[in-house]
Amino acid sequence: MSCQGGCCCGGQSQANVNDEHVIQAFKDAIANHNQTANDHLEYVKVVSATQQVVAGFMFRGVVEVNGGAAKEYFVDVWCKPGNQGIEVKRCEPKQ
Repeated sequence: MSCQGGCCCGGQSQANVNDEHVIQAFKDAIANHNQTANDHLEYVKVVSATQQVVAGFMFRGVVEVNGGAAKEYFVDVWCKPGNQGIEVKRCEPKQ
């Protein structure tokens, strides 16, 4: 069974790092992390990402940032259905 964007429901697939929705999800995740962790990361770009159709979309990826403990961070973000916002599941330096 297929869903929008050619992603298989429940399965993980590669996400297009140039897609505006993917980029915005990770930008929002970094902004959310900054607010909750009192951090000052500056989004640069999505290096790599996967997507999974859940109740909404789960994006997992590596994001390049400025101002952090590392140049790249592992970020997992759940984009809830129906514009109900996001939930950052992980945002930590890539060692």
